[in-house]
Amino acid sequence: MQISGFANAAKEEVNGLQLAGFANYAQKVNSLQLAGFANFGLEKVHGAQIAGFFNYAKNVEGFQLAFINVSDTLSGVGIGFFNYSRKGFHKIDVSLTENLHTRIAFKTGVARFYNIFAFGHQFDSENTFSLGYGIGNQVWSRNKNFLSFELLTSHISENKSYFTYLNLLNELNISYTRRFLKNSLLLIGPSFNFFLSASQNKVGEYNSSFATYSQYSSENEYFKFDFWVGARLAISI
Repeated sequence: MQISGFANAAKEEVNGLQLAGFANYAQKVNSLQLAGFANFGLEKVHGAQIAGFFNYAKNVEGFQLAFINVSDTLSGVGIGFFNYSRKGFHKIDVSLTENLHTRIAFKTGVARFYNIFAFGHQFDSENTFSLGYGIGNQVWSRNKNFLSFELLTSHISENKSYFTYLNLLNELNISYTRRFLKNSLLLIGPSFNFFLSASQNKVGEYNSSFATYSQYSSENEYFKFDFWVGARLAISI
C-alpha cells in the first residue's frame, strides 16, 4: 500500500491500496484508490476509485465515486454529480408533459446510473421556465425495448421571479422506451409529480400557478404541496 498526507504516485502498477489526503496517480490499479481530492488511473482500474472531487481512469472494471467521474470505458458504475464515459450512455431528450410543454434534457453516464440536466419552458407563458437535475437507471432491456426509472428535481421560475421564491417540482418518471431508428428512441410513461412552493410576499399567500390541477393538495402558512399523476412523451437521440 501507499499512504501519504498529500499525494501518491506509482509509475506502473498498484496491487494494493493508494490512500492520500489530496491525490493518487498510477498507470494500473488492481484494488482501491482513495483520495481527498482526485484519483488518476491512466490505463486501467480493476476495483474502485473514491475521491472528494474528481476521478479519471481509461478503463474501469468496478466503480467510481466522486463529484465528477470521467472514463473511456466503464463496465461498472460511476456515482457522482457528473459522470462521463466516452463509450457509455449519452442521450438528448426532447419531451412533452402536461405542465412543461417543452423540455430538453442531457443524460450522461452509463445505463445503470446516469445524470440528467434539464431545461423546460411553457409555450403559453414566456416567463415560466425550469432548471432541473436528476438521476436515472435503466432497469430492463431486451432487443429494442427498455424500461427506466428517473428522479428529477426542477426549480420553476414564474413571472420573472427567477430564484427569488422556492418552487420545486419533484418527479418520478417511469418510461417505456422503444428504439425506432439506429440512434433514436421513443419514450412514453407516467409521471408522479410532487410540487412544493413557499409562500410569497405575505405568510399564507401563494402566487404560483404552475400546478394547474392536483389530485392531492395541502398547505399551511409557509408551504403548499401539490401531488398529481401525469404523463410524459419524449424523443431521444
